[in-house]
Amino acid sequence: MGYSPLILSFFSMLLFLIEPTSAFIFEKRISAGETRNNPRRGSQTQMTQLQTRKLRTDWPFWFVLPIAPYSKRDTFIKEVVQGQIWTFDQLQGILYVFVPIRMTVIKMEEGGLFVYAPVAPTEQVISSIRNLEKIHGPLKHIILPTLGLEHKVFAGPFAQKFPKAKVWYTPGQYSFPIKLPLSWLGFGFNQQVRQLPRDSSKAPFYPEFDYRIVGPLLSKDKAGGFGEAAFYHKKTQTLLTTDIVVKVGTKIPEIILTDPRCLLFHARDSALDKVEKTPATLAKGWRHVQQFALFFQPGSLEVTEASQTFADSNSSPMKELGWGGLYPFVWTKDDTSSFKALQAKGGILVAPILQKLILNRQISEVLQWRDEVAKFPFKRIIPCHLENDIKASPEDWLEAFSFLEKTDNLPEVFRPVLVLEDDLKFLQDLEVSLVKAGTLLPGENKVPARPLTLQQMIKRLIKNVFV
Repeated sequence: MGYSPLILSFFSMLLFLIEPTSAFIFEKRISAGETRNNPRRGSQTQMTQLQTRKLRTDWPFWFVLPIAPYSKRDTFIKEVVQGQIWTFDQLQGILYVFVPIRMTVIKMEEGGLFVYAPVAPTEQVISSIRNLEKIHGPLKHIILPTLGLEHKVFAGPFAQKFPKAKVWYTPGQYSFPIKLPLSWLGFGFNQQVRQLPRDSSKAPFYPEFDYRIVGPLLSKDKAGGFGEAAFYHKKTQTLLTTDIVVKVGTKIPEIILTDPRCLLFHARDSALDKVEKTPATLAKGWRHVQQFALFFQPGSLEVTEASQTFADSNSSPMKELGWGGLYPFVWTKDDTSSFKALQAKGGILVAPILQKLILNRQISEVLQWRDEVAKFPFKRIIPCHLENDIKASPEDWLEAFSFLEKTDNLPEVFRPVLVLEDDLKFLQDLEVSLVKAGTLLPGENKVPARPLTLQQMIKRLIKNVFV
């Protein structure tokens, strides 16, 4: 049995698959009777009537992709644009490294709802969608914008809750180890399931929504790959993306703060540390979690030998955090510079896993897609992971792809902000191994840097000198 598609899907979607061991209890819950009347942009959903029972958060098909929080998935709902855009955040993870996974719902101009990247269709989620339908009309379109398993696993079950909705999927969908029709993969036999046209003008929701597709970027044996559709909502000047870009920050997402044990777990430098729940400790934990999720093994971290790991677990002062005191890592040096580079001086970032293992293999196709998306005059990006509702422009988008360009010959003050080479070492070694194993195609040479306008030069100068 070949493992190419498994490896590629793992890295194209596993930017962010990572857990705690127990269910997450929200301090603030979303109910079936709620509506969004708070005029403050970005405010949390408000309760408008009392509920006789708590909405269920069960996800019965967790075993298809057995990662935390397994069969219980709470949801945090946020109104991004009043009466027009809502996001639904859940959690996914392994070994207490977890981040949000996000669905976006948009009210259509003609009435009805548009869903991008469904999450687990728990009663909590479906009840909230039904409530939006009562106000704005039925759910009309469901978009599966990626090949990543952590999104695809929810799309079919979610779609079956809305059998009259049309489902649109990104080209290149595959199943492993046997290729099966989509109707066999959870969408049902009566669902209207169609591939997104490469020409966006042929989609029924155009021109309200426009989009550009990259991929599938295939593995060497063409058995699996990476693909993503970036959608642009014209009325709100919003770009919707899946895994391609993120923003790393210090603000801890609300959904994670509901159970801070994961932050305490990863705030430690070693298994023998004892930490207290303080703002500084939680901030350190979130900093470490993001580096784990994006690098797997950042440069400031070392994995301990198994014998040392078990010995330290016996002496751990914080076994109450779970895993029997096991903490097989040691942060050997200050990670401040690494985290600062990940923050891209306030900009957006193409996830390092994609930088090293996916997007550097078919560079011309990736850059063509990058440039086409940059033609959309967006003012915000809503990605499926990490920070939500990012203030960003097409120029910020272009900057995020600078890792594909030759910039060493530029004066240092005019170079783009890139992640540190020390933090990429694990991914570079992994890349070499996968190419040698025949799983990945060799990486391609970087392209000449795009000409910088005076405004772009000033922005880089400010970031490199003053930020």
